[in-house]
Amino acid sequence: MHPFAKPREYTRAVTAAKMDRMFAKPFVGSLGGHQDGVYCLGKDPRRVSVVAAGGGDGEVIVHSLSLRRPLLKIPHAHKGMVGGVCWTSEARDGRRGVVTCGKLDGTVKIWKSKAFTPGLQDEGFQGNEFGEGSSTQAFLDTAGAVGEGFDEEGGGLALDEKKRDKVGKDLEPIMTYTSKNGFNGLDHHRDDPVFATASNTVQIWDEQRTAPVSTLQFGSSMETVSAVKFNQSETSVLASVGGDRTLCLYDIRTGKAERRIVMQVSGTLKIAGGRSLSVPLQLHLVVSHSSHGTPPWLGGS
Repeated sequence: MHPFAKPREYTRAVTAAKMDRMFAKPFVGSLGGHQDGVYCLGKDPRRVSVVAAGGGDGEVIVHSLSLRRPLLKIPHAHKGMVGGVCWTSEARDGRRGVVTCGKLDGTVKIWKSKAFTPGLQDEGFQGNEFGEGSSTQAFLDTAGAVGEGFDEEGGGLALDEKKRDKVGKDLEPIMTYTSKNGFNGLDHHRDDPVFATASNTVQIWDEQRTAPVSTLQFGSSMETVSAVKFNQSETSVLASVGGDRTLCLYDIRTGKAERRIVMQVSGTLKIAGGRSLSVPLQLHLVVSHSSHGTPPWLGGS
């Protein structure tokens, strides 16, 4: 009998029990393709079936939840870990891109590709039979139908794995923003071409400018900001959480910090904001943390 036979059998039994729990309900599937751990996710606010993920090796992958497969892989998008992923705010799916930030290289990049919008239909004439109307009128396209037949050469679902990887490898960012410090996270404004980043301070950026428009911080505090999030109802308000267990609220119209709350918990804080489904005028803010046995904190206004 091998001297490690019992430990090996015990390890196999524990692994099998864990796998049974992992693949039990409500687990429905997994999105593969990453070579390293996944440290950030960014869902498309207009399409529930599209999500972007950033890995520890600097790779960014855009996944299709309905197909359970990658739409595009961007290897070496950043040098080192990806700090955050979000989507731009264009109304048309074909023009919206992915915004990523590096935790070590101190860069923010905007990526755009036809592969992000499979099933995209061309814009047709929006006028009537009398010739009234404009053919350039903006409207919401039908790119959200992920999984529909799309066999055009140019970045849709018909691309095989080798072609898809080549498209991602040759893809270049349309804009690159640099900073002296690495970024721990970012979030994009719901309607405007503006996004916020979290590092040692909260910085507000315009997509058309290479330098931050404003820098927000509460007093003289230089504590590291771990996450930042825009409000989806009051779009000019954003919140951030820091390493010193603080939650700060800012208003980009005034460029000042409005309020600061010190949480009585230990560990890393994460933030998520949204609108109440039952009460349309009520705003909610959810803050989670890594302390075991302590539920998330919910704030409302």
